[in-house]
Amino acid sequence: MRRSRRRIVGQTAGVVVRRLAPLAVAVAVTSAASGLAACSSAESDGPPDVHFLAQCLNLSDTPMPPSVVCRVDGEGNVESTTSIELTSGQPFVTGPDNSHVAAVDAGGNIVDLMADEPVVLAAARPDAVYGFDRDGDLVELRENGELHAGAGGLLATFAIDGNVDLRSGIDIAGTSLAFTVALDGGGFAVVIGDMTTGTVREVLRSDRYIGQARWSPDGTWLALVGPDFRSVQVLDAGDGHLVREITSTDPRLSGRFNSPSWIDAQTIAVLDAVPALVEVDRDTGHITVVRVYAPDAAAVPALPVAVSQPPT
Repeated sequence: MRRSRRRIVGQTAGVVVRRLAPLAVAVAVTSAASGLAACSSAESDGPPDVHFLAQCLNLSDTPMPPSVVCRVDGEGNVESTTSIELTSGQPFVTGPDNSHVAAVDAGGNIVDLMADEPVVLAAARPDAVYGFDRDGDLVELRENGELHAGAGGLLATFAIDGNVDLRSGIDIAGTSLAFTVALDGGGFAVVIGDMTTGTVREVLRSDRYIGQARWSPDGTWLALVGPDFRSVQVLDAGDGHLVREITSTDPRLSGRFNSPSWIDAQTIAVLDAVPALVEVDRDTGHITVVRVYAPDAAAVPALPVAVSQPPT
């Protein structure tokens, strides 16, 4: 279950970096003296108010790989953190207290990004997406609806009318798993699966793309991308009814949204295709433009994932 994400990951005089030793990944070393990593987009006098980690797309000719893990602060500034080259998919929060973040590296391994030493958790399958249950154990949802433990044992089989939409990822709250199904007859459905019983219920269906459902911190709401990326939708997770559909006519934005991520129980961070970082109020639908990234920006965030307090 998601919790507050306005927390700092470690602290130094400048930028915080948790490094991974060489492991088929690229590591960016950031010093307190320079205070900036290679793909930083703005100066900073101290540790920023971290909103989330993100897959960041490197837009300039720098030593950074084209797709790395970066930190994004409350003003939308982008800084490299543990610079692991990603193969695809969204980094995901791990553990019962959201104290870890993992991602799939370019070598096809699931790597714990928050570890002081490199930790390979499993070899990733190309036909599956990953998350962590409330006990902190890795689970694997395969395209055919099979849910496996990280070690490979079958936990449940969700009977779905289609295939798991891998680009939408998964999100776990307690024993409830939210994911998107690409339906055999066309269209998409957001569903919730019970990890203990294997039962699945559909909460929303559309003939156009919907997905990327993410649980609110208290597990009562789902935020997701609406039809054809043209809105952010907030659902009541209990009965699946649409509470709010949020669109934008702001001339600074394209109105095509991606990658919702709960910053706290009230606020959803979303990426606009411009690219821009916006925050959406769950109750009022008010959109705040946090940052519009310049065409010559060194890097922009994509596929955000929240950060929580690291273990002590």
